[in-house]
Amino acid sequence: MAKNVPENQNGQEVEEIQRVSREELKQARREAKAAKKNAAEKEKVQKSTTENKPGKGKKKQTTEKPKLGQRISKAFKEMISELKKVTWLKGKAVLQSTLVVVVIVIIFLVVLTAMDFGLGKLLELLVQAGA
Repeated sequence: MAKNVPENQNGQEVEEIQRVSREELKQARREAKAAKKNAAEKEKVQKSTTENKPGKGKKKQTTEKPKLGQRISKAFKEMISELKKVTWLKGKAVLQSTLVVVVIVIIFLVVLTAMDFGLGKLLELLVQAGA
C-alpha cells in the first residue's frame, strides 16, 4: 500500500503517522465535545424561548413504546453507525495478534493438561494408599 510520507524520513515513518493520527483523533474528540456542548446550549435556548411564547402549549407526551420492529431497526442502524467509527486493524496486525493469542492458548493448554494429569495421578496414589 502506498503511504503519503516524505521519502527523506528513515525509520520514523510509522511513528510519525501514529503521532499525527493520535493528534488528529484528540482534535476530533475536542471538536465533537464542543459541538455537543453547543447543541445542548442551543436546545436549552430554544426550550426557553418556546416556553415564553403565549398560546403555545406543550405537546402531549405519550408513554407508548415504539413497535418492536422499529426498535430493532433503530438498534441495527445505531450499531452500523458505531461500527463505521471503529478503526480496524490491517491484515498484518490482525495476523500477528491472532498468532499471539493462539500461542498463549496453546501454552495454557499444555500447562493445564500437565496439572490435570499430575493431580489425577496424585489422586490415584491417594486412593490406592487408602484402600
